[in-house]
Amino acid sequence: MGIGKRIKEARENLGLTQTELGELIGVTGSAITNYEKETSHPKESIMYKLFDALNVDANYLFQDVVNIPKKVNDVTLSEFEHIKKYRILDSYGRDLVDMVLNKETERMEALEKDSQKDSEPLEFPTLDSEHLTRTLNYYQRLASAGTGQIVFDDVPVDLIEIPDIPKYDKVKYAIGVNGDSMEPLYYDGDILLVEPMQDIRVDDIGLFIVDGESLVKKRGKKSLISLNKKKHYPEIPITEETRCLGRVVDKISTSNSSLDKQNEIFKQFKALETQNAAYAELNAEDISALEKGRDLLWAQALGIDKKESKNSPDISTLDPKDLAALERGKIKMFKPEKNA
Repeated sequence: MGIGKRIKEARENLGLTQTELGELIGVTGSAITNYEKETSHPKESIMYKLFDALNVDANYLFQDVVNIPKKVNDVTLSEFEHIKKYRILDSYGRDLVDMVLNKETERMEALEKDSQKDSEPLEFPTLDSEHLTRTLNYYQRLASAGTGQIVFDDVPVDLIEIPDIPKYDKVKYAIGVNGDSMEPLYYDGDILLVEPMQDIRVDDIGLFIVDGESLVKKRGKKSLISLNKKKHYPEIPITEETRCLGRVVDKISTSNSSLDKQNEIFKQFKALETQNAAYAELNAEDISALEKGRDLLWAQALGIDKKESKNSPDISTLDPKDLAALERGKIKMFKPEKNA
């Protein structure tokens, strides 16, 4: 028996005509006829009115369509609408929906286990270093932070690795800095990560071509501005010939102390290739803290200073519980084996 026959059965049990039922729920008698013949289906708002008028619930009307839990609140009408839509899909559509449902179910089950602080370690997919870094073209020392330097189309490039994090999704290449006009933000030899753009917002730092020379400057309303207050660098007027190559997203510091820190942390993340077993031994809390701390560690590796940017990651953003778990996870991940 379908939904339509269930509506008719409930209506007749109450001794109501189609017109009388329609008046109770605010539709015409012909609409009730269509519902009972299943040539059309009531909207969600009308369905609730049907429940009240017929003194029935979803279990009664839909019992022949799908197995429904005893509690009506466990299954909503919106969920029934999804079932109806699912039934009209072809095999490709159903496979796609099934795939999403299965993946999301697995994710939620993992979260539930995490919330219950299950003592048994969760199984995670094998980590690969390519998910931690990606390779960029690096044009060495061609972005002048001084008087400018000519950019050639056929400049030889090197390759560098940068963290594969959302902040750098639109970064397409890296370029080196010459000069001191952008100190204390950028120093001579720093590596800048650039997102290609034809123009940038006022007060953003960008890479520009002026009279055939490449410059890294802050964009003003009508001029390009240097940041070094210790030396006098005149502002450069923005003209029709001024060309913007992109926005500077971040830097990689090349000072000795920063390089040491970068190298150490890059080694740690590279060690993940051979530390998959150690990762699998972590409990859910430690894994969660490692995920939260990963971007912070990358920020340290890149020499990001909290004073340089209000938006820069800071280890203090982790609460004591996460910080403690992060430290445990780092020790387990990167501690050399005793027999090594």
